Amino acid sequence: MTRDGQPDGPSSKVTAKRGSIGGAGRDATIDNSNRSLNPTIGSAEYVNITYSGESEASRQTGNEESDPGSEGKGADSQSHAMAILFLIAILLAPCVIFLSMNSDGKQEISPFPDENGTRPVGAEDAQVLSGVLAALTACADSPVLAPQHCPQRAEVSSGSEVRWRIRGSAGDGAIVRYNGAEGRFHVLGLAVMDVSYKSYSDEAVSELHIVKFWSRVEWESGKPMVVEIRSYDDKLKMPSVEKTDPKLPSEHAFRAVRSAFERCFQARKSPLPPRCPSTVLVDDKVNWKLHGNPTLNARASFDSKSGLIHVEGDYSATASYDVFLIGPESTTESGKYDAVLSIEAGKPEVLSIKVER
Repeated sequence: MTRDGQPDGPSSKVTAKRGSIGGAGRDATIDNSNRSLNPTIGSAEYVNITYSGESEASRQTGNEESDPGSEGKGADSQSHAMAILFLIAILLAPCVIFLSMNSDGKQEISPFPDENGTRPVGAEDAQVLSGVLAALTACADSPVLAPQHCPQRAEVSSGSEVRWRIRGSAGDGAIVRYNGAEGRFHVLGLAVMDVSYKSYSDEAVSELHIVKFWSRVEWESGKPMVVEIRSYDDKLKMPSVEKTDPKLPSEHAFRAVRSAFERCFQARKSPLPPRCPSTVLVDDKVNWKLHGNPTLNARASFDSKSGLIHVEGDYSATASYDVFLIGPESTTESGKYDAVLSIEAGKPEVLSIKVER
């Protein structure tokens, strides 16, 4: 600052690199015009630091008298500057508070509209939803792994003998809202879909997908017409879809899981067929033996977000096989499992068994 309170020019800018700067009576200046970016640490910024030497005040002799009037002017300038800064702080405070309330803890506006306007005659939730479910069924009939204009996608893009299936109730928990400003219905829901196909190596593959769908529906001539159905990003602030608990008794779930284990280990090869526990052993001629009851200490639970039932427990099975030039060998595979079930035609069906070793 100059004596009249005005800021100095760019050449007298006083800054410092992070950390303390030694040397009493010297000013550290940063030349921001020459910055370089460290290629190893992309966020690091370097500045050139120079010292201007002793200040003008330090070069004044001890016998030189200061001007009393100039001290008063400096005090007045400081008071004036502080008053301006205080006023700016008061004006900016509401903006700071607003930004802090709308940062991490802010309540984002959902792109899914609230119900507004008057619905067309006869356009009830069930009628609108029926059109969406018909569109989902058409998507499940697609013979490709990533059908256009549909919400589901497989983990790979190519395969043969593709078959999609909708599991459980895709319409359960769906949210239907009419946006009068747009003249359309919006439907939000969740479908469980599995897909089976053969890979490029002719291996049978099965995948289970939780498909979140968002559909836009128009009402024409007393009928729903789906104009779009797609998946949506989990990052979007969307209403929560809650599935209805079927209240399946645990013993019914355990019975289905035990039957699935027995069926899987009747296979005479390894890896086991799709939807069975994964195995480490690879052999085309294997005799498996399942040890004990895999649901003996199992626990069943319902997931309201997906509508699926989970049974968690432990299993152990031994594979017997022959090794060329060595003879008979055996390997035991065991670990924790998570069996996933859905209700199909009123009965539990195991969709997959994932293992943790």
